[in-house]
Parts: sequence; C-alpha cells; structure tokens
Amino acid sequence: MRYSLQCMRLTVFLCIAMSVSIAHLTARVTLPAAASVAAGGALAAVFESKSRKADAIAQKEAAWLKKGLLRQKEYNSAVTWRRIHRALALLSLMGGGVGGYYFSKSAQSEQLEQVVTLDSSPAVGGSPFDRAVNPPDKKPETKPIIKPVTGETVGGEDPVEVPQPLIIVPTAADLRAALDKGDVEAVTKMVHDGVVMPTEKADQEALAKAAAQHGMVSILAALKKGGMSFDDASAEPLLREALMHNHADAVLWFLDQGLSEEKVMHNAAAYGAVDVMEALKERDADAVNRVNERGNPPLYSAILNGSTPAALWLIKNGADLSFRTENGARPIHSAAVRGRLDVLEAIRDSGCPDEIFTEPGGQSGALWATPRWYLASYRSGGQGPFDEATLARINALIAFFKSKEPVDLDA
Repeated sequence: MRYSLQCMRLTVFLCIAMSVSIAHLTARVTLPAAASVAAGGALAAVFESKSRKADAIAQKEAAWLKKGLLRQKEYNSAVTWRRIHRALALLSLMGGGVGGYYFSKSAQSEQLEQVVTLDSSPAVGGSPFDRAVNPPDKKPETKPIIKPVTGETVGGEDPVEVPQPLIIVPTAADLRAALDKGDVEAVTKMVHDGVVMPTEKADQEALAKAAAQHGMVSILAALKKGGMSFDDASAEPLLREALMHNHADAVLWFLDQGLSEEKVMHNAAAYGAVDVMEALKERDADAVNRVNERGNPPLYSAILNGSTPAALWLIKNGADLSFRTENGARPIHSAAVRGRLDVLEAIRDSGCPDEIFTEPGGQSGALWATPRWYLASYRSGGQGPFDEATLARINALIAFFKSKEPVDLDA
C-alpha cells in the first residue's frame, strides 16, 4: 500500500512538472493552465490519501469479519468508500489535465486572432522555443498575417480566405409585403440587393399593379427585364393605377414603353392628378388643349368629374376657355350647370373676353342657356340648402355675369 501511494504522488508531481515545462517551451505558459494542472494533482493526492486510510480500515474489518465480530454490511461500506476515493483521485488528475489543455488552447487562439507585424531582424530574445527555431544567426520566417475583416496578407504569398457574412436575398413575397406597406425605402433596398422577381404571369401582374400604385419604377423596370411586356393593351390598367395615384414618374415610364398618350391628359384631369399633368405638359405643351375622341379638351374631363384642382391648374396653364363642344357648350356652361364655384371664380378672374360670361351655350342659343341662368337654375334646383357663405358666392357670380351682359336680358 505504501508503494502504491508513493507511485501515485510521483505521478502527480510528474504531471505538474511536464505541463509547466511544455507550456514554457512553447511560449504558451499561462497562469490558469498551470493552476488547473496543479489543483488537479493536489486533489488527486488528497483523495489517494483518504483511499489509503479507507483501505487500512477495510483490512482490519476483513479480519473482524472472519472472526464474526463485524457484519458484512459494515465491511462493504468501508470497501465502497475506498473505491470512491480512488475514483475521485483519478477524476481529479483527468480534470486538471483537461483544464490545463483548455486554458493553453485558449491562449493560443487569442494570439492567433491578433494582427501582429513580424519583425525581420534576428531573434535574440524570447522563450527557449523561439531561440531553438530562430537562432541569432538565422532570419526568422515571415508568415502571412491575416486581417480579420478583409482577409489580406502582409508579408506572405497566399491570402487566407475569411468567411463572408451570409447575405439573404429577399424574395418576391418580401417585396410585395413592403410594397403593400408603402415602405419605399425597403423596396429600394431590396431592388439594390437583387430581389428575386416572380416568374409566374399572375404573380408578375399582381406585383406590377402594386408597383404602379406606389410609383415604383424600379420594380416595373425589373419586371420588364424579367420578360414582362408593357407595350400593349394589357398594360393600360397599370397606367390607370399610376394615374389614379398621381405618380408622374410611373406614368412617363409607361408612355416610354409605347403606350398611347391620347387619353392620358384627360384621365389625369379626371383623376385630379396634377403632378402627372405637370409632367405631361413639360413633355408636350399642346396636351393641355388636346381633344379626345369626343372632341372635348381635358378641362371638360376635370369639370365633369369634379376634379377642381385639375380644372384650376388647366385654367392657370392655358386651357382654351372659348372652346365649344359639338353642342355649343363652353367650359363655363358646364361649370355653371354643376355649380363648380371654384372653377367659375377662376374663369371670372382669368381675364377672358366678356362674351364668355354672356353668350348662351347649346345649339338653341336661348336665354336660359347663358352661364347666369345655368347658375341660377343650380341655386333654385334643389341642390341646397346652401350655407350663407356658399349662397353669397353664388349670388356674387350671378351678379357678375349679369353685369357683363350688353343689355338687360331680363327686361
């Protein structure tokens, strides 16, 4: 037993000495590694001492058991404790070794992660390992230094690849969700990152409609690049969506694809898309008074659909107020019949000739077809009740129109 204990202690001290020596020779000596090995050896010695004491007790109790002075159960307890102490001694040795290895590897990893520029001068100091590898009369080897981010090398030949961050390419579903939310910034980023466009026709049309509603020209261009056609009648509904939502850039993009411009200004006037009208005027100044298939200019479309901002913009930007439709009506007659007071006041303040305010509209040329009589009919035709301010505006316009008549038509 004494010989066994001596062997155990010798093994413990040899483990400690070898661990510390190897760590020093490899210039990787760290306090946590040495402490871990030393603690494991010390615990192993303690548990081996307890095992020795338990073994001595077990031998005595074995003699007592043979004489019948001790029960078998009590003897088994002493044997069990001896085995437990020896097992703990072995585990302590293993734990100390594993801990020393772990702390040594951690120190190596930390040193590898640092970017260190190697000195080309001969090594004259350092650990015994450094002096053995790089003696004073030998120039140290130059190894590539890895930059953790770029993967470039400093002083080496072959670059070392550094894992790049994973880039998740957005899908068409992600793009559609961002479009539905109106998140223009997110949509722009997805297109920049190379969003995957849909290939099914139904999915393309749904995405194109959402893009037209939000004026996202980049999405429309990407769909066209993917094979979707925008130069035929099937694209007319998409153009209408862009018009309804007043997206001038999208409207101009559709026109550049070859869609007809014949009705675009009229539709923009009907929807009140002033931004689109501005862009169309810059594209073609004659579009302000271009007639449609019914022979009516855009101003009629604005008045008939109640798009007051569009009508006011057209009047300000050169709409022909003397133009007559096929039935002889002028814009002022259409506005008076429908009580478009803002439009009538804009025409009044436009500086147009007096006959615009007094001549009858329609083919009959009857008295009741003058702007004054149309507006008076609107006032008394059950459109009210009007508040005082509105009624005052109507009466002021009627008085103005009457003042422009060359003779008293009521007489």
